[in-house]
Amino acid sequence: MTRAQKTLAKSEAGRLIVEGIQDSLDQSLSPVSGGEFKRGKADGERSILFEEGDMREAIVSKNRQGDFIEVGVYKASEKLKAYNHNIGDTLPTRQFIPDESENFKKKITNRVDRRLNEIRKGKTKTKVEDLATTTLDALFNEAVGEASGVETSSGATLSFTIGELLAVFDGE
Repeated sequence: MTRAQKTLAKSEAGRLIVEGIQDSLDQSLSPVSGGEFKRGKADGERSILFEEGDMREAIVSKNRQGDFIEVGVYKASEKLKAYNHNIGDTLPTRQFIPDESENFKKKITNRVDRRLNEIRKGKTKTKVEDLATTTLDALFNEAVGEASGVETSSGATLSFTIGELLAVFDGE
């Protein structure tokens, strides 16, 4: 990959992983392969993690030096809740970040793999970007972009390299 392709690959991998986490949480499921997620609340209703949205907004990906990206919760006010949910310490276990010996579910990694393969083949735009031809599409994409770019400081994270992601795709 060229330098520009690697930069795009890091950004896209992070975006897709965060989207995969959010999709799983919408369904009261753990995005972690084999991860725990206590679905019921004390009142018997189904639990949707982060109902107030504070922690959902705090789950971000960050590009790191070299081929590394990090996905996690970095906002100081949300780090303790994220930690406790992931390990089930003082809150019910609702794991959304894998530990070092775990992985995200195939549904998430397969989406990342497909996108990295597209980038490798020279496709720089996503299907959504290709379809953004109407004013309504453009406004939607702008709103989504504004809602997803939260920068914060350190917390529950997962780091990996683009090389590691590509190795999974290549079956190595």
